[in-house]
Amino acid sequence: MHKTGRQAGWDDAEDGEANQRFKPLTREEAAALRAQEPPVSPWRVIAVQAAVGVVAALFAYFVAFNILEATLPSLISKIAPPEAKGTAMGVYNTSQAFGLFFGGVAGGWLAQHHGYGVVFAFCAGLMLVWLVLAARMVPPPRVKTQMFHVGPLSEESTRRLLARLPVFAGVEAVTVLPEEGAVLLKVAQTGWDEEGVRHLLSQISEGG
Repeated sequence: MHKTGRQAGWDDAEDGEANQRFKPLTREEAAALRAQEPPVSPWRVIAVQAAVGVVAALFAYFVAFNILEATLPSLISKIAPPEAKGTAMGVYNTSQAFGLFFGGVAGGWLAQHHGYGVVFAFCAGLMLVWLVLAARMVPPPRVKTQMFHVGPLSEESTRRLLARLPVFAGVEAVTVLPEEGAVLLKVAQTGWDEEGVRHLLSQISEGG
């Protein structure tokens, strides 16, 4: 059995219905269809992805910046001797202000004479140096400062305190202020011999 130009079971009525169903679009109909669903430009996709990346990078930067702003003063207070905490914080704040000033001056000079690309490269180099230095740092001991008022102290009592207080467990640093009748101790947050320290201080204050 031979087929002549059309498949078996396909009649003229179905052919006419198919032509009506799949008739070509006019130019106006095609333009209206494109207006309803405009094609997405690849540049628009790239721009959106870049904007999302910039926002995410800025968010991560400011989170890290705020964490450093809170932790650096705490780190300095743990490292500095009790009697020099004020001086240490003053040096820290001064160096931070100098960094803001000279950083702005250096960045402006580089941008003016060499372009913004050099500014970013310079900042990246500084960050790399900081990362290398920070990788060698070790966490400071978890300490706190305790102040005791023992009354007027003689020179002999001051020497006794400076010699005997560091022996107690958990005592990291001792500062005696005889004029103020006060003793500053930098001690471990947990496990320091508070009872022994208080017993010695009571003996000294009583003249024992």
